Amino acid sequence: MKALKLTNQETLENIESPIPQPKNGEILIKTAYVGICRTDRKCYHMGQQDLHMPRILGHEITGTIAAMGTGVEGYGIGNQVQIHPGIGCGICPDCKSGNDQICKDMQIFGFHIDGGFAEYCLIPATGVSRGIVQKVPKKLNLETAALCEPLACAINMEERLKFQKTDSLLIIGGGVLGLLTAALAQIKGLTHIAILEKNLYKIKVAQDLGFKCYPHTISREELAKDFPQGFDIAIPCCPDNQGFTTAIDFLNKRGRFGFFSGLTSDTPINGKLLNKIHYKELALFGSYGCGLNHGKKALKILAQNPEKFKFPTNIIKLEEASAVIKNLEIENTIFTTIKF
Repeated sequence: MKALKLTNQETLENIESPIPQPKNGEILIKTAYVGICRTDRKCYHMGQQDLHMPRILGHEITGTIAAMGTGVEGYGIGNQVQIHPGIGCGICPDCKSGNDQICKDMQIFGFHIDGGFAEYCLIPATGVSRGIVQKVPKKLNLETAALCEPLACAINMEERLKFQKTDSLLIIGGGVLGLLTAALAQIKGLTHIAILEKNLYKIKVAQDLGFKCYPHTISREELAKDFPQGFDIAIPCCPDNQGFTTAIDFLNKRGRFGFFSGLTSDTPINGKLLNKIHYKELALFGSYGCGLNHGKKALKILAQNPEKFKFPTNIIKLEEASAVIKNLEIENTIFTTIKF
């Protein structure tokens, strides 16, 4: 099979390898779509705390069951499926409480286990038994289902922040995670949603989708003309310090800050800015990845509201993926996916 492997830092190789043969309890997936996200690019450029190289990247996976090992029940050859990317240990307090995304022994596709940048993907028996192979409803296509993992991440953040219909929400960053968060907020009943974005293409996409989107340089006073109530929640869906700063500055007193995207800059955060968390009595909620429960909810939401997630998609071949991953910032793209 063809695959794209990260063999070392900033070294991607197109390889040919045998198609894996599923053993007892395992499932082999013929990959259909796999998304390329900022984390994949980060793995290539600077590594990631969970990444073990060499590794076939890719954790936003959909496909069709091609083969099954002995003992697998509840699935059939040809089933269309989405793969939840994380396998928790199943026995620690975090897993037992439904927070497997923070399991210290979590195994993640594209980080600990070879992922979806390959024609076939082998699902370990532990993952199969814990339900990470999710059947995709017939009314949902596999291309849209590939948004399940990033939407599940947005759901994790939303649950931490406890969205209320009366909340006013500020999202900094109009890429795929920003738009997914905005769409999720609408589904949850929020009507006061603003997105700040620096890229003109992404601003237009967000506006065409019906969101109120503004240049990231807009002042709090200018934004207050459309949002006089201010913002109860702010979520930076971008990894730069400016988004972090804007979120704290624009939040109302006793607002909720969603720390959704880790910062990639080594530039220190100004102490006076952090003091505003104290003086404004802000609540800060961290969110990392998604648990299996979030993945199940995401697939259901996608199937029930497919019209909310018709984002512009850049569909590429596996042979084109290396160039895309090496480009840390894709200016005029919302969602990029490899189609096999």
